[in-house]
Amino acid sequence: MYSRSMRDTEINDTSKIDSIVFTPGNKVIMMTGGQATFYGSGTFIDWETKKPDNVTDEEWEVTRKTVNVQHTINWIRDDNKLSHMSNYVTGIDWKGTKFEKKWS
Repeated sequence: MYSRSMRDTEINDTSKIDSIVFTPGNKVIMMTGGQATFYGSGTFIDWETKKPDNVTDEEWEVTRKTVNVQHTINWIRDDNKLSHMSNYVTGIDWKGTKFEKKWS
C-alpha cells in the first residue's frame, strides 16, 4: 500500500489508483507546542513552528523532533486510538504512560 499526504495535490492520471481512503488522522503534539507536520522513518518533525530567539539551533533540532506524549494523549483522548498508536507507530516514547509496552 502506498500512502501520501494529499494536501494541495491534484491527481490527473487515475488509471493506477485502486482506491483512496481519506482520514484526517491524529495530531501528534511536539515539544515545540505545535503539531508534527512530517513523519518518516520513525521520526515526527514540526517544520512549521518558528525557532525562538533564545534557543540554540542544536536545542531546536531536538525540540522539533521530540513528541510531547502527554499533550498528544490529552489531545486525542481515545484509549483505543492511543493503544493502536502505541502498538503500530514508531517514534513515540510511551514510557511512563498506560500505553507503555512492557516488551519495548
